[in-house]
Amino acid sequence: PTVADATISQRVYGPGFPNLVDYYRANSFGKMFFTRATETCDTANDRVVRITLGTQAAYLAQTDSAQDRSILDAVNARGCINFANFDRNNNKHLTDDEMTILAVDATNRNCGATRGIDGPPSYNGVQIDKSVSKAAGATNILTLAHEVGHSALDAVDEYGYGAGSFDLYGPTCGPPDDNMQGVNAWQKTHLGWITPTVVGRDGYADVPRADTNPSAFILYDPDRGTNDYFIVENRERHPGSYDKDATIDGLVIWRADDSKYGSGDENVRPIEIM
Repeated sequence: PTVADATISQRVYGPGFPNLVDYYRANSFGKMFFTRATETCDTANDRVVRITLGTQAAYLAQTDSAQDRSILDAVNARGCINFANFDRNNNKHLTDDEMTILAVDATNRNCGATRGIDGPPSYNGVQIDKSVSKAAGATNILTLAHEVGHSALDAVDEYGYGAGSFDLYGPTCGPPDDNMQGVNAWQKTHLGWITPTVVGRDGYADVPRADTNPSAFILYDPDRGTNDYFIVENRERHPGSYDKDATIDGLVIWRADDSKYGSGDENVRPIEIM
């Protein structure tokens, strides 16, 4: 109740730096946008729906998936969102590539989580086959972006990979609301946001700023195959940028093993920082 709808809307949509939607626009070099969903609750089309879920203790006693179901049931009960409107391919299933749901709750935790929904439930004749990203009202914008990426992009955490503040999927909980670190070159490559230059011979190259240039370099040993390589990028901490709080300025070198990509096991590391 102490976090105004307008504050939540501003942190997600802007205007002003930083905000969640602009974070993805900037890091994808204009290739990824979120479109505001239509809703008629409270202040119509501010894209915030306020719900009541009972006591904090009862809410947190549930599993994450049960919490997500209670969130969606409460939103549906308000009757201000027609979930069928977002079923883009009209297959009666709403999936993560069609809608992203971010739940900001009034608990005292300071982090987030993204999980599936008990059920799956059906609203307006559409089955909800997706996840919910959620965080507490005090959680910083970077963590909101982190959780939304789990849902919208199926991105994996990089805790313990040495990623530090060089990627959105390193640790993000705790710093101030304006703390920002960009998406690394390996993630950008797999998302189709950049096309790195493959280095085929010895020589010299300028490595421009990663936050303003869709640029990185790949080096590999042909005897080891093309799934095993180094990817090099230049991370610079400039005020007003989404990389302003990266770990350090300078070249960052990642060792990638794409044969481990998409394993679903967070203990199997597709990348390590060198």
